[in-house]
Amino acid sequence: MAERTTHGYAIALGLRTGMRIGEVYGLRWVHVHLQEGALRVEEVLSTHGEGSRTVTHPKTDKSRRRVPLAPAVVELLREVKALQAEQGHPDANYVFTTRRGKMQHPGNGNRVLKRLTHRLGIPSHSFHALRHGFVSLAAKQGFSLEEVAVYVGHSDSGTTRRVYLHFWPEHQKPIALDI
Repeated sequence: MAERTTHGYAIALGLRTGMRIGEVYGLRWVHVHLQEGALRVEEVLSTHGEGSRTVTHPKTDKSRRRVPLAPAVVELLREVKALQAEQGHPDANYVFTTRRGKMQHPGNGNRVLKRLTHRLGIPSHSFHALRHGFVSLAAKQGFSLEEVAVYVGHSDSGTTRRVYLHFWPEHQKPIALDI
């Protein structure tokens, strides 16, 4: 991870898991099981303006889920824990916190992502675009839409296909019909 910041880690987690911004910033350590290599999405952080935050339940029953983690994601979360300890908050409740160990505002993650994409010279997107990217990359790497739908908390793979799946030009092949 090039940038060891709370938001850098949050962006990486969003891209590597397809979690929604509220799921990422609402994630508490009690729901992270590094030894098992999994986390549970049990709460989401909702916002109602610049300073307002509310912790609620996920939007659907399927959104409340177990998310198995790749080894690189487990390591990423260990780094977040170490960063919190360095900042003097080894017992922080939330995974992504301010330097004072308090709950972050998800809007800050969107702002950091926009600055990062600008600095890299790529089109600016919101945090939610990471979810689209995750779904498309997972499909491109051979995971079935059903597997991906369960992983990202969709009730059916139709939503995953219609809304989140984006193809690359190399997916387009000539269609030669025998007529």
